[in-house]
Amino acid sequence: MKNNSAVSNETIAYFDNEIFELLSIMETITNAPPIKSESLGSVLEMNALELNGPIGGLIETQGDMIHSIRNGSSVGFSDQTGPRFRKFINNIYRTPQIKSKASEAFIKEITFKWLVDTKRSGQAASNFSSYLFQQ
Repeated sequence: MKNNSAVSNETIAYFDNEIFELLSIMETITNAPPIKSESLGSVLEMNALELNGPIGGLIETQGDMIHSIRNGSSVGFSDQTGPRFRKFINNIYRTPQIKSKASEAFIKEITFKWLVDTKRSGQAASNFSSYLFQQ
């Protein structure tokens, strides 16, 4: 996704504005306990992945909730805020110039990584659209 020349300025502005809205609704929990699932076998069953890739740490999902857990601190979206994150990922992926170059799973992973890194550091290393198109 190295070339963003075909993506409209309005779309890029939406990406950069919405990412900061999402950043403002992310929650941080220190001394976070592991997330427990009460409904085994359903779509709400917890998925925990040990990632050695871009995000690192433990990523836990349950329903619409997604969190990155590292050193006892959890950063992410609750069941109430998770749908907005999911909608944003869908909107990015629906952009034809992006859809033709990246999978939805990849978009989700790099977007969540940017959000987690920015939330934990307290500042953005770059604007989101630049980061997205450099991946």
